[in-house]
Parts: sequence; structure tokens; C-alpha cells
Amino acid sequence: MRMLPGIVERDLDLFGSSINNVQSLGFKKVELGLQPPEVAGLLTVMREAGAAGAGMSSFGPTVYAVADTGAKGIEQAAQSFMQKHCGGTTLITAARNTGAMVRVA
Repeated sequence: MRMLPGIVERDLDLFGSSINNVQSLGFKKVELGLQPPEVAGLLTVMREAGAAGAGMSSFGPTVYAVADTGAKGIEQAAQSFMQKHCGGTTLITAARNTGAMVRVA
């Protein structure tokens, strides 16, 4: 009830808080519960570093954070955590605000 309004209203805080909330609901809660504790720890670290929202894709292995500013600081916090606890790589990217294009030959 908050994610789509957050997108439509371009309200990153509302969108991010909905991502955070989804992580503790239904099957997503089960999925996270089946992960090693480092996954939840990484989500916390990214939120504390300034991410508007952080979550895990399906059953992983990708965890993600959304932000409009401070992405480099969030990335550095994630890298530091992963270096100490679990390994991994990071990538900063931007949203692609267009749908897929299907070309018919």
C-alpha cells in the first residue's frame, strides 16, 4: 500500500520504507530467515549508512539498497562489512525508467 504510491509520487522515503517493511513480511521473512546472519547484517549496515531502503532479491544472492544521494558511502559501508564477514562485490547503478523494448524482425 506504500510502494506504488512512493513510486508515483516520486517519494523515495516512502518507497524505501516499503522495501524495508516487505523484508519482514510473509514469505520474504521466511527467505531472509533461511539466509546466514550476514545477509540481515548487511541490510542493516546499508540502511544505517543512509539507504532509503534495502532488501534481498528473491532467495538472493543479491542484496540491494536504494538511495538518491550518498550511494558511495553506502557502497563503502557494504564493502567494509563484506570484507570482514562474508565477501562479495558491489555495483552502483541507476534506475532505467523505461520498459523493455521488443523488436520484431
